[in-house]
Amino acid sequence: MLDCHAMHRPLTASFLLVAALLLSGCSLEDAPLLGKPAASMDGHTVSMSDYRLRLKVEQDLYKTTRTDQQEQDIAIRSLVDQVLVDDEASRKGISVSDDEVNRAIDFQRNSYTQAATLEKLQNPTRSAPPDFNTFLRNEGYDVDKLRESVRHILLEQKVERRMAQNRADSALRALRSGTSITDVARQY
Repeated sequence: MLDCHAMHRPLTASFLLVAALLLSGCSLEDAPLLGKPAASMDGHTVSMSDYRLRLKVEQDLYKTTRTDQQEQDIAIRSLVDQVLVDDEASRKGISVSDDEVNRAIDFQRNSYTQAATLEKLQNPTRSAPPDFNTFLRNEGYDVDKLRESVRHILLEQKVERRMAQNRADSALRALRSGTSITDVARQY
């Protein structure tokens, strides 16, 4: 006959262990299975999975020209920059529409398809390059991650354009108010 109490002991012991960890003041960030965030600033966190993905992209793009430390620094800095750009865009009311993202991805997909077709024509004995979605998966991406990345790039471009336009407008106002061109050039 089965001893029901014996079957529940491992489950009860696991529950008690988890409860003891939580009650002892450990945060979820400190739990070894969940891991700590890669970075935290101004109430935002950069997850380790986002960091690892960004690091992989950096390593794939610049295999021989950067040290491991340089790639790690660039990966975390770019993720922190992403958070800062998102905050600035939010403050300025700047956004990117799904249509803008779709157009950019369609351009990338078409460019990839053209390059793959050309590759196949130039090297007919080699196996055909994978389709766009397979290529993304092989690189550790998927269409959703690509969408997120493209959205951020477009958002950053809009924020930079807005900031440049604001600087240009301020410089023009200063010139019109009589500030010398030398002083305006020095300031802007």
